[in-house]
Amino acid sequence: MGNVSNTGEDPVAKNSGERPFVNNGVLTIFWNSRAEVRDCTFTGNRNGVDDMGGQGSYLNCIFVDNKLDTGLKGFARYELAVNAGAKVSGCLINGNLHDVTHAVSAQENVLEAPSPRFNNRFVPEAPEYKHAGYRPVSPN
Repeated sequence: MGNVSNTGEDPVAKNSGERPFVNNGVLTIFWNSRAEVRDCTFTGNRNGVDDMGGQGSYLNCIFVDNKLDTGLKGFARYELAVNAGAKVSGCLINGNLHDVTHAVSAQENVLEAPSPRFNNRFVPEAPEYKHAGYRPVSPN
């Protein structure tokens, strides 16, 4: 929560002559890369996940309210941006979904999910979320 990306000039792009990144997510997967993300909660950030590699897996995750108004201005906020080949299943998403290749199935995920009603430990109390997102480990 509260993660910000793209807060100013991109010195790596400037020095390498590459196109600068201007609207990445708090988790960005670069070309020819992949990640397996399970049971995670992305909320209250500038953006959610930006998977340019298109080979990542997002399983049982929550993407909601990633619209923190900070960083470079003029770019739309989003919950999840994926390319063809990404696997998204068991996720609850409420907000902008960038999915031009239709990698995110409405049958395998809940789009336009209801409010999770997070408690003070960021555990969702809404019953629709019982199998998704972060859960703190309980001490024995």
